[in-house]
Amino acid sequence: MYGVHMAAVIQILGPHAHYLRRYGVNPEEDASTAVDKLNANAPHLAALLREIAQIASLQ
Repeated sequence: MYGVHMAAVIQILGPHAHYLRRYGVNPEEDASTAVDKLNANAPHLAALLREIAQIASLQ
């Protein structure tokens, strides 16, 4: 069985990932987990991270 590798938040956002700690997001966790956490308190950031992760996966 093969798994899909989801990039870590810090790989996507670089040092800016640390700003998401205030929303309970660990910069080392995968982007899909971070999006789930952000949906509750910061849906605008969840949408942004989802879009950036999608674009990054295409490159």
